[in-house]
Amino acid sequence: MKTTSGSNIMLRLCCYVSLAISFLPMVDYYCPWYITVLPVALALFITFQINRNAYPLFIGILMISALWVLICIIVYREMTLSRFINFYISFIPCMLAIQISRTVGDKRFFESYLKILAIFVSITCVTTMVGLETYPMASRELASGTAIYDTARYTKANIGGYDFIYALVLLIPIFFWMIKQAKGFWKVAYITALVLDILCIYASQYTTALICVVVALIIMWAQKDKKSAGIFTGVLIVFVLLNGLSLLSEFFYWASTVIGQEYTSDRLLQVSQLLSGQKIDTETSTDRIDYYTRQIEAFLTSPIWGHNLLGSGARASGHTLVLDVLGGVGILGFIPMVWFGKKLYRLAVNLDKKPAPVAIKVVWTMGLIVAILNPIIFPTILTVAFMGCMCINKVETSEEMKKIEGRIDGR
Repeated sequence: MKTTSGSNIMLRLCCYVSLAISFLPMVDYYCPWYITVLPVALALFITFQINRNAYPLFIGILMISALWVLICIIVYREMTLSRFINFYISFIPCMLAIQISRTVGDKRFFESYLKILAIFVSITCVTTMVGLETYPMASRELASGTAIYDTARYTKANIGGYDFIYALVLLIPIFFWMIKQAKGFWKVAYITALVLDILCIYASQYTTALICVVVALIIMWAQKDKKSAGIFTGVLIVFVLLNGLSLLSEFFYWASTVIGQEYTSDRLLQVSQLLSGQKIDTETSTDRIDYYTRQIEAFLTSPIWGHNLLGSGARASGHTLVLDVLGGVGILGFIPMVWFGKKLYRLAVNLDKKPAPVAIKVVWTMGLIVAILNPIIFPTILTVAFMGCMCINKVETSEEMKKIEGRIDGR
């Protein structure tokens, strides 16, 4: 189904405004939550004029609500109004993807969305790297929030924080896909966006994000074809047989000596010490590793229902979604969370029981890895996971239909 010309323009504008709020921190700073909701509400209204079947969106909201109960109320024991509002705002990209994927059939719409996404991301990467020249720890301080640091000056300078940096990690396979699809000017533009993406992650001093970049590149290469997958499997087997953790420890130690950032170097040294079984002794805090350890211990002491499902252990750290859920509600809570997430994934990305394109698989694989190491329920991250992946699937579906039609016409 296609929108009318006026509705199409308005729908695009709403999507672009929502993108600006998510990926331009300076815009987000001046937009209270009710302004954030407005363009999405208008977009949903326009799409309902085209397709009044509200069932998919209703199921999506039901799944999001179930996740809210499980994660916010049971695991984190946070029932505040602000937490409730922020949770649903974070899933706005999911709701938008569910509705748009069933009402818009214009391939150009999805291509233009990805173009604007690349432009906004590039702008924030540039302003972030410029800002970090003056405030080297700004991106990290933004993760701690206004209660500890004066972060308003960073946001006004359009410096990306935690959610933006990890959105950049998930964007890497999408940018590779866009580069492969594009020609001429846009190919150069997307290559530039990818380079800025990786440089910004490096400059932000998020060590885990930097490691995730390497993991994403390896996974993408391994997914490329059967030969690459075979080589990767062989290397992995040899790696394990040759005491891979020891080799990894030595690699991270070497990386800590050559990287040009004191904070990142110290965190890489922590990883090296952890992998080698040494006592972690570095200049920076080991709180994050302690959080991981406590959540793993919480899960091991009560693996079936965790500490919060039947009691009030309140052991959630807020620093790792997957481990917090496992420690808080055990396997009995983790399985439903995976099922709700999978349901939302298929509804929003609109796979219709067909295999997902490689880029989408890598995005969601990296999303899982990030969720083990960090919280991920933020509008910026979920925009990539839902709207970005939905656009890729729609473009690829259009290309497949063209090839099929071409073969039919040629007969």
